[in-house]
Amino acid sequence: MSTIPKFEFALVTNVQICCAISWLGPYKAPGAESISNAMLIHCADLLLPHIVLIYLATFMLGAYPEQWQNSVTIVPRKLYVLEP
Repeated sequence: MSTIPKFEFALVTNVQICCAISWLGPYKAPGAESISNAMLIHCADLLLPHIVLIYLATFMLGAYPEQWQNSVTIVPRKLYVLEP
C-alpha cells in the first residue's frame, strides 16, 4: 500500500532561508543554543551558505539531529489589572 504525498518535496533554497531570517524579531529570547535572532539577522550573509548546507545534508542523508526534535515554548501570562 503506497501513500500519496500531500505535497511535492523540494530542497530548501537560499531565498527560503533569507525569508525565514527576515521574519525573525531581533530582540526575542534566544533558543537553547543561545544564538540570538539579532546575530542571525546581522550575519545572515555570512551564515547563509552554512545554514543551507546543514539543511541540505539533513534532507539528503535523512538524518534529523535529536536536539532539533525537541523544543521548549514558554508562554508568559499577562497580568490583567481590573479597573475599579
